[in-house]
Formats: sequence, structure tokens, C-alpha cells
Amino acid sequence: MSLSRATALTRPVLRRWVTTTLVRKPPVSSSLKSRRRFLSTKAAEDDEGLAGKLQEVLCRIKGTINYFNVWTILRKVGVPYCMIIQFRRKMKKIYYVSGLSTIIRAAFPIIVGDLLAQTIYPVLFEKKPAKKKPKEKELSSKTKQLNDELKKNAKEINWCRTSHFAIIGGLFVGPLAKRWNLFWGRRIRRYPPGAYLSRVLILDALLLTPFIAASYMAGYDWKYLKDHFKENTKDSHKLQDKMRKRYETPFTDICLFYITTKPIVALTACFLLPCWMRNSTRKLYSFVFYCFVSHTITHFKLGEEITNRKKKHGKKGNHYDQSGGFLCMAFDKIHDLVKKDKK
Repeated sequence: MSLSRATALTRPVLRRWVTTTLVRKPPVSSSLKSRRRFLSTKAAEDDEGLAGKLQEVLCRIKGTINYFNVWTILRKVGVPYCMIIQFRRKMKKIYYVSGLSTIIRAAFPIIVGDLLAQTIYPVLFEKKPAKKKPKEKELSSKTKQLNDELKKNAKEINWCRTSHFAIIGGLFVGPLAKRWNLFWGRRIRRYPPGAYLSRVLILDALLLTPFIAASYMAGYDWKYLKDHFKENTKDSHKLQDKMRKRYETPFTDICLFYITTKPIVALTACFLLPCWMRNSTRKLYSFVFYCFVSHTITHFKLGEEITNRKKKHGKKGNHYDQSGGFLCMAFDKIHDLVKKDKK
């Protein structure tokens, strides 16, 4: 062996940073993050309870989903790995710098919540007159009825309504809620964790939730507000009474729902559930909360011109009636332009 090769082998760059003799111990020169990862994997291996099995099942599901990912398919097709990495970095820059990340993250929960309010909520919670049937046929008839109602509701989804909610959440509520969380996250003490959680919940319940409820109600019912502000600009007391009668009950219902449900979800997520289940529980609660918001706004007949907008079936094909808000007018114009291009 030459002298240069012997000196190169003694350099720390080519040395192994994991010891070969002790397999079960963490690496010798590892950082704090790698030690934590090692300890978490060891605990997951040692744990043979229900939580460990559930985590293993979820990891397998995630692995199968990632196997059918776009990037893995491109790699199998024969696209070079360097090109995929460069494309992903450019897409990430566009996604985060342009503000699309905040818009999509804010609009996604309200879209899912509104779709749940249109399809599943009326089937489960709206009371209907029950018909008398024999006990043996009750279960089969109920399941068939539920399936029929779900299919019917899925066909009659009002996409104009969901797009209104998505634009209000993505362009107005989402960015302001993000700034709100950043502002108070830097100014509130994070220790002890119970006190930090209680402070955040109080601030959200007293300030953020009323703002969210008011912005969704005003954005969805903007046509009514515009018309009545023009008519009653001089008589302010009359305008206040009208606004109070129209918006008081849905506003209080949304705030009370948040106050009664959010603390229970937050406490269970922070102190009872494991770390890998916390984000999923918060996301599920956001879907349920926005489902309730969408249902209350439409139940109290706010923005009726958007809610009652239905498809009309004609000889020329399916089209919407002329009532609706600014988005509905935009959809009609796009539909007319497409028809002209076809002709």
C-alpha cells in the first residue's frame, strides 16, 4: 500500500460514523436529532400495544401511497433523478414564494366542510317524517334510503356555493389567520404547556372565531349588505336592527360551537393522544367546524341567491339560472364564451 493511500484511509472523512460492534446503541458522533429518531424507533419497536400496531398500519398505508407518487412514476419511466429534484425545487419556490401555500391550506378545509354540509350533514342530522314499516325490513330500508339520499346529494352539489366559501377562506380569512397565529406565537410564553394552551384558546375564542364567523357571513351575504346599505344610509338605527335580527343567531351559534368543542379536542390532542395523531385530529376538527359554519350560514338563509342556484336541464344542455353572486355571473360569462368558441 502506498503512503498517500494509507494517509487517506486515516482521514476522518472516510471513517465510519456508526460503530459496527454495538448495533443496538445510537451512533457515536450523531447529533441530538438523530438520537431522538433512534430512541423513537426503538420505542416503536419495543411497544407491542394497540398504538404501535396502528402506527405500523398507517406507515404501511403511507408507503403504498408514496409508491404510486408522481415522482416515483417519473423515475420508473426513465426521467433522470437530477431533473426531478430541480423541477421539485422550482415548484416549491413558486408554491411558497407566491403565497399559494397559504391560499390552498386555508381554502381546503372550507371546501371539504362545505361538501360535507351539502352531502352527509342533511342525511345524518336533518329530521324527516318516518314511515311505519315492519321491524325486519327496517335496517335494510334505512341503509338503502341513506345510500339513495347520499347519491342524490352528491349529484346536486352547488359548486358555486363551495367556490364562494373557498375564495373567502383562501384570499381573506386564511392569510389574516396565519398572521394572527404568527403574532401571538411569538409573544405568548410557551411554558408551562397547559397555560400556553389555555391562553391560545381564550384568544382564539374571543377574537379570532368572531372574526372568522363575521367574515364568512358578510362575504357570502354580500349582495344583501350592499342593497341595504344603499337604501338605509340615513337611518342608522333601522339598519342596525335589521343586521342584528339577520346575523345574531348564526354568529352566536358558530361561536358557541367553537367554545364548546375546541377545548376538548385541543386537550385530548395535546395530552392524551400520541404525537403522530395530533395533526390528523386537528385537521378532522377543522373539517367538522367548517361544515357547521357552512350549514349555519345556509340554514339561516344568508346568501339565498347563491344557495338556491340550481341547474336547469334544457335542449341545449345543462346550464345555471341567472340568479347568484359575482362568482355565478363569472361562471355564466365563461359558459357563454365556451359556447361561442364551439360554434
